[in-house]
Amino acid sequence: MTTTDGATPDDGFLADHRWGDHNDGYPSETAERITNNIALAGRLLAAMFDDPALIDDIAAGEQIVLLPDEDPDLAMSNARGAARMAEAGQRVAVYRIGSGGVTRQAGSG
Repeated sequence: MTTTDGATPDDGFLADHRWGDHNDGYPSETAERITNNIALAGRLLAAMFDDPALIDDIAAGEQIVLLPDEDPDLAMSNARGAARMAEAGQRVAVYRIGSGGVTRQAGSG
């Protein structure tokens, strides 16, 4: 995905503002997880621009949880969060993101 000025998610804000030493008080592991989830959200948005039908699959009020194929630890952390939300009665849409693109997990929502 690129912006109108040609920037990509790896340019600009995310590249220049990794949490590192200026993590606003978050433990470094939490800050890294937040940063990685923001990057995943960017990948989902890019996929939605390429395939607007992905947007139609999301019901109003659903929480979106992203599971990256290339980061099993983050995927597990996010899956645990999805389970907690579902147990609390929230509707959760779970999407896998990997080299093959973005796919909604069957049974989510």
